[in-house]
Amino acid sequence: MSADPRRLAILHTLMDVQKGRDLDQALGELRATIDDTQGFGVAAEQVRGAVQYRDRYAHIVACFSKRSSSTDAVVEAVLALSLHELLTHQ
Repeated sequence: MSADPRRLAILHTLMDVQKGRDLDQALGELRATIDDTQGFGVAAEQVRGAVQYRDRYAHIVACFSKRSSSTDAVVEAVLALSLHELLTHQ
């Protein structure tokens, strides 16, 4: 089973920002991979929201997780994007 290319692009953009890349530059590159305006708007909101609420989402995961917190950047990014989508989209 393969992941949706748009979701992978969003994940890679978030991971780049978490590594210290400028958010606006990362979103500019993301825009080049997403051809429709509405799709880019949704993608940009997901990345911005995951960045903005990263600490809140980490706290939610810590409250409900029986394991110690993950240091894997991919896992943290996937959880942040998933929680942002679940908590903000209707």
